[in-house]
Amino acid sequence: MPPLVEQYPFKSMESPRNGDMVSSVHVGEHSHFPRNPISSTLWTALYDYEAQGEDELSLRKGQIVEVLSEDSKISGDEGWWTGKIGEKVACWESDPHRRPTFEEILDALDNIVHSSFTQTPHESFHTMQENWRQEIEEVLLELRRKEKACKSYEEELRCREEDLNRAQLQQRLHEEQLRQKEQELQAREIDLLERELHFMIKQQTPTPNKRKGKFKRSRLKLLKKEPGTNISFPSDFRHTITVQHTIDNKAITGVISPHSPPGSPAIPRLRAIARKFSTVD
Repeated sequence: MPPLVEQYPFKSMESPRNGDMVSSVHVGEHSHFPRNPISSTLWTALYDYEAQGEDELSLRKGQIVEVLSEDSKISGDEGWWTGKIGEKVACWESDPHRRPTFEEILDALDNIVHSSFTQTPHESFHTMQENWRQEIEEVLLELRRKEKACKSYEEELRCREEDLNRAQLQQRLHEEQLRQKEQELQAREIDLLERELHFMIKQQTPTPNKRKGKFKRSRLKLLKKEPGTNISFPSDFRHTITVQHTIDNKAITGVISPHSPPGSPAIPRLRAIARKFSTVD
């Protein structure tokens, strides 16, 4: 790490040799002062140094450095000091020849005095901290409020989804019931048709017509010898019972609302009809 230059001692520091308070101005001005090894005595210094590289210790004008001790093991050369800025430890050259002159120190201090930093009230820092604290609390409250709103919206969507699922389940059950009723109606219609046919067959007893005249035995013998050749077509054949498809006109002509769901298709019904013929002798 490059040495920190342009060191501005701040206030006064304790001399480790005699223990007296030595003026920081004299320490920074005169070069004939011997190097006093500082062991564990702590003092602070105000520096005017700007870092030029990313790896250098970031120092700003007006920062206070806490000097820990003189340490040459870090840099490998003598005359280096070890200090700490915040939580970072650094070392710099303590050669008094490279320190600024008294006029430069006065100019730097005069710039600090006339800067806006000294005009800042001490209470403003606490006010800024309080404002930051309030702003953070407001942001946290807003985040909690949005979180509650999102939770309520999610619960509402979940309730709607459950209602839709329940309605779909009821609709499927209703369709299944209608399908079962339709099958039952078809079975009953077939049963009724069988009963009607059975009743019509039992009710109408066929009465064959009497034939007039006599048959010759010789002709009958010829018919028996050559069966299937001279057999005539059936005469006087009649259908006495017929079955027809009928559609319920009431279901078709009924008023259907445009908002109502589509109904079941019309089921054709079977109807047995007995045909009547006049007997001719």
